[in-house]
Amino acid sequence: MSKRRFETMPQLKAVAPSDQIAAFAQGAATGDLSVSAAPKLDPNAKPSTGLSLRLNEYQLNMIRTVASREGQSLQKLLKAILLPEIERRFREPA
Repeated sequence: MSKRRFETMPQLKAVAPSDQIAAFAQGAATGDLSVSAAPKLDPNAKPSTGLSLRLNEYQLNMIRTVASREGQSLQKLLKAILLPEIERRFREPA
């Protein structure tokens, strides 16, 4: 069986602009994990990542019931409920 060899390293796509990566690295190097060290992100940007949330059948059924009752998707319901609370906690002083 032959080993696969690359003449050059495959190109990887950057997931963030280099200035954001540099700011993150600087914050990690200095231990500064404050919000000001975090890269500037657009809160209105189009969603580009997902998140898995482990739920039991009871919890999932509650969410489905409320979403159906309110005529919303599960995702829209959870975003409408969770994001305002997470933003509030994010802005609280540490």
